[in-house]
Amino acid sequence: MLERLRVENFALIEEAELELSPGMNLLTGETGAGKSLVIDAVGLLIGGRATADVVRAGADKTRMEGLFRLPAGDSGKLRRELGELGVDVDEDDSLLLTREIARSGKSVCRINGRSAPLALYREVGGRLIDLQGQHEQQSLMNPRKHRVLLDRLAGADGEKALAAVEAAYRALDAVEKERERLQQGERDRIQRQDMLSFQVKEIDGAQLAEGEEEELEQERKRLQNMEKLTDKASAAYDALFGGQAGGALELLDRARGAVEEAAAFDPVLAALVQNLETAYYQAEDAAERLRDYRQDLEYQPDRLETVDDRLDAIRRLKRKYGGSIGEILAYREEIARELGELEHRDERIAELQAQAERSRKIYQEAAAKLSALRKKMAAKLETSMGKELAFLGMNRAKLEVRLDARTEPSASGAEEIEFLFTPNLGEPPKPLAKIASGGETGRILLAFKTLLARVEGIPSLIFDEIDAGIGGQALQAVAQKMAEVAEAVQVICVTHAPQLAAYADSHFRILKTVRGQRTMTRIDALDEEERVKELARMLGGDRASALTHSHAREMFAQAKKSS
Repeated sequence: MLERLRVENFALIEEAELELSPGMNLLTGETGAGKSLVIDAVGLLIGGRATADVVRAGADKTRMEGLFRLPAGDSGKLRRELGELGVDVDEDDSLLLTREIARSGKSVCRINGRSAPLALYREVGGRLIDLQGQHEQQSLMNPRKHRVLLDRLAGADGEKALAAVEAAYRALDAVEKERERLQQGERDRIQRQDMLSFQVKEIDGAQLAEGEEEELEQERKRLQNMEKLTDKASAAYDALFGGQAGGALELLDRARGAVEEAAAFDPVLAALVQNLETAYYQAEDAAERLRDYRQDLEYQPDRLETVDDRLDAIRRLKRKYGGSIGEILAYREEIARELGELEHRDERIAELQAQAERSRKIYQEAAAKLSALRKKMAAKLETSMGKELAFLGMNRAKLEVRLDARTEPSASGAEEIEFLFTPNLGEPPKPLAKIASGGETGRILLAFKTLLARVEGIPSLIFDEIDAGIGGQALQAVAQKMAEVAEAVQVICVTHAPQLAAYADSHFRILKTVRGQRTMTRIDALDEEERVKELARMLGGDRASALTHSHAREMFAQAKKSS
């Protein structure tokens, strides 16, 4: 459950902190006060899409922080699921989610103080809270969402069966695509084979070797500067060995002799004699090597031309096949494999055909198991929804699950699924989108959430004005159903209905105020007397009277009695 929510610099909310209860948490207030801002903040907290305009004017960033506590009756299921995601829960069963959104749009997510990628963060948030907004009522009208709802009701068995179908489909699809690729037109195949054969021969004919280009560039540089190399080697040799004035070697020998004579008078200089001897022999060795290097230098215009031609050939191949010799050779291996497939195309197609038949059989077996589970769940759903809808004041309503066989394999199974709805006895079932009113849609969604809460064990459910379009006895039934759900999981709900607000375990009032020429939204936790006043306002508006206060107390007392 969400135990504490803290929001900073979010839209009209400068700063707010809510201490939430395990049961029913209600948010009420005047129209336009910003009730849905709290729901929006929770949506962002659990990984919803963020934009820079959510940051309060004058602030650099908005920040949401939620302290969650795993339910006592979880039996380790949620903890295990989070562990599989690599998220550790503290010993006190708490989990802290924090999200910051900068005005630049950059988002930073943390789980227990550690940075987390948004995808993981969103996955964790989805395990902690099921958020129903206005868009979810609309998604209930979308048949593509109906399969997801039915599979969710199947719980772990549904997840396992669907995962098996998805894996089998991926394997089958990969084989089929490979076979289709090989079965492309004969003319295209021959052209492709000829082209690849030419490319392999061209690359092989070049006899490329890793590191060759670098060695050739170095050799080319040496051949182009032969005269300079000769001059510099000669100058260095002369400096060491040469000339009438004597070179460095003669000077070193003189220095060694002088120090050696001086060492007879001061033994401290003996070490310098050794140093000078070492320097002399090293200089002598360098001079000899320079002489040999100079003698070996030979201007080779033919070799320079050969090197240039080879480098040009390598550059041409690089332009065609890759940015380096390594990439060219890797490309050669790739096209050689494809060429082999083309040359043995018929044998490979036969292999893939046999593999496809095996994969299709595995898929069909997995899909059949999923279909059987779906049929079972569809019948169970129709019965359960009938009971739930009857409780919510829709005694004659009926939900029917239609499963139509697909003609082709699919990652989602062997059937299309659509929910049909009959609001009145004797009418034929029709798609939800064509027949359900706004109030009916809200009650259908509540019924679904009631069933899902029992299966999935998500600790918190959030509803944004699920009572919209509902009134009278039906609204009272919705309030009682919400209270029933709140006995099993935490419920957070925005509402305009006093009938629903009367059942709250915690009641928060949202107010829009002005302070220092700035408009802001304030959130107040209400005590029992303040709750009665808020119920009276919701019943009578600005004209709340002694009668509405009396009615509010009666509603409050009745809700406490029935809960």
